[in-house]
Amino acid sequence: MKPSSWPPLLTAFTIWFVHFMACWAAGELVWPQQRAANATAWAATALALLALGAHAVHLQRRHVAGALPGWQRRFAQGATALATVAVLFSALPAVVLLP
Repeated sequence: MKPSSWPPLLTAFTIWFVHFMACWAAGELVWPQQRAANATAWAATALALLALGAHAVHLQRRHVAGALPGWQRRFAQGATALATVAVLFSALPAVVLLP
């Protein structure tokens, strides 16, 4: 049976979704308009960027091992790049809107 091509593509977007939800929950539900929400957003951003970096390294290793064809790797790299920009963009309010 051929392995599914979806997990490498969806991992980056999953990391972005978890980051967005953490920032949103901290800023809107738990600590609205407080420094703790900003600190949580900064920490979540650092963790998300580390996870996206680890995902990029994992993609490269799978490609070198022959487990990830070129077109899937390119799509997954594109998803990783898009998710990285989205993580940085969604953390922007924590930098600009300091309480």
